[in-house]
Amino acid sequence: MRSAFLAAVGLAALGLYFLGVNEILILFGGAIVVSLVRIGQRWSAGSAAILLPLGGLPLPALSLAAPAAVPVSLLQLFLTRLKIGAVLYGSGYVLLAFLRRDFVERLGWLTDRQLLDAVAVGQFTPGPVFTTATFVGYMVAGLPGAALATIGIFLPSFLFVAAIEPFVPRLRGSP
Repeated sequence: MRSAFLAAVGLAALGLYFLGVNEILILFGGAIVVSLVRIGQRWSAGSAAILLPLGGLPLPALSLAAPAAVPVSLLQLFLTRLKIGAVLYGSGYVLLAFLRRDFVERLGWLTDRQLLDAVAVGQFTPGPVFTTATFVGYMVAGLPGAALATIGIFLPSFLFVAAIEPFVPRLRGSP
């Protein structure tokens, strides 16, 4: 546990579990409690939290997202995603190494903590790794960044498929 507060939330969750409370309710309840406390801490510190309502409730990882401290170029964001999308083969988790190297180390647009938050957001969605890429775009440049990051990471795949399509009939006919 990283703090006494998180330990208390964990112990409360454990107690509720042994009392027979539904596990999903415990998870969501704990997430809501931690989110509300962290949002309150950020607001009391004078900084605005980024919120996205979902049924009136804030998503915890989005409240932790902070704008990039270094100015972000949308063109550079798009080109970086295009490069990653063009060379990413094999396991999608290779993407995380690319994201860390480019966005944390080279460009300084994210902290390691923000990258981990983006990975956490991606884990509860279909296509978790590429959702992480879109969310990173959102974190560094808002909605335009999310759109460009998504287009940039997927565009090479579509271009590669279109480029090899004329060769498919010949490949099918090859013994």
